[in-house]
Amino acid sequence: MKAYSVAPFAAALKVLAQTVKAKNQGAYRTALAGIEERLAQADRNVHDKEQNWPSFVVETVLEVLGSAAGEYEEAIQNGRIAKPIEYQDARGFAWQADKLLGSVDPDLAAKDADAVRAAHAAFAELKQAWPSPLPPKAPVKDLSAVLASMSKVELQIARFR
Repeated sequence: MKAYSVAPFAAALKVLAQTVKAKNQGAYRTALAGIEERLAQADRNVHDKEQNWPSFVVETVLEVLGSAAGEYEEAIQNGRIAKPIEYQDARGFAWQADKLLGSVDPDLAAKDADAVRAAHAAFAELKQAWPSPLPPKAPVKDLSAVLASMSKVELQIARFR
């Protein structure tokens, strides 16, 4: 964080979590807006320091998908979703990875538009594992199906590294 001139925001994340627990929508929106602004500034700072931004984003997407896989695996025990927080973490990582990839679509599409379309189609398939923010009792997709969808994303975007 220091290398990219990003102020720590762990305390702001804790406040956000508290607003969720308190079910206070107004406070949640305010806390989230503050975090989103900090993240946007961090993104700008990182962007300014990276020489090949699209490649950096692709590497980041792949790392985030790895985190999603780990969280999804942790969520499932004995054929059911036993840890809802891990399910939600995995879902958030998957959604953010897709959004992050979308942020460089024009750059990547200039090199291979078919690969970009195929990557987003694979993301759509992957995101079916998380039909809603609140987890179902049993997983919609088992871990192997989630990993297979992630592999499809990786296959399409690895060429942009």
